[in-house]
Amino acid sequence: MKEGVSERKNGRTFSLTMQLVSFSSGRKQADAKVSANRELTCMKSIFNRCIEWKTFQGENPARAVKLVKEPKNKVRFLSHDEEKRLLEAALEPLRTILLVGIYTGLRLAGEALRLRWQDVDLQRGTLTVQASYAKNGETRSIPLSRALRDVLAQLKQRAPSGSEFAFLSQRGTPFRSIRTAFTTACRHANLPAVSPHVLRHTFRESLGNGWSGYPNDSRVGRLERNQDG
Repeated sequence: MKEGVSERKNGRTFSLTMQLVSFSSGRKQADAKVSANRELTCMKSIFNRCIEWKTFQGENPARAVKLVKEPKNKVRFLSHDEEKRLLEAALEPLRTILLVGIYTGLRLAGEALRLRWQDVDLQRGTLTVQASYAKNGETRSIPLSRALRDVLAQLKQRAPSGSEFAFLSQRGTPFRSIRTAFTTACRHANLPAVSPHVLRHTFRESLGNGWSGYPNDSRVGRLERNQDG
């Protein structure tokens, strides 16, 4: 009797697995590889939860279905001209936030917007990202170029006395998001398909080209020219 029940369970699991394989293959042929993988991952989670709740008996039928190889998207970063146009289109304090993203690689939403003045050492020229805000949970210190240090010093001079956070809205409260302002600046700069994370890619591209973030670099010279202009 138990063998018969087990056979039925295994047969049903195999049938569902083959249906998922067929579905995944169809999505692959429809050139929807990324969507197919996301949907399959979702199905795996659903069956795992059903097994946990004892509403489905047998092994997870989606476990045996392999994810398809996804095409690697080209990494988007700003060219020198695009960076200049974006900075010219951004108003303060968005402009300084963008500069921090481009020249330190900070994640805007999770790190830059939570930056506190106590973590900015203008005298030593360093910026500290506390572990509680870092994605990997580790505190890290980042060198500031002379130009970026000057920009932050000017921002601090304009800040209300006793301000805890570096970037404040017009109401004097920390920013929760800059997405609307960022999208508006990108539109004025004629930069479609650019997200805040592109600034982090731009920083990494600069490092790959030998830019270290110190005052004697040509990229920092561009920052100074943009600041003067």
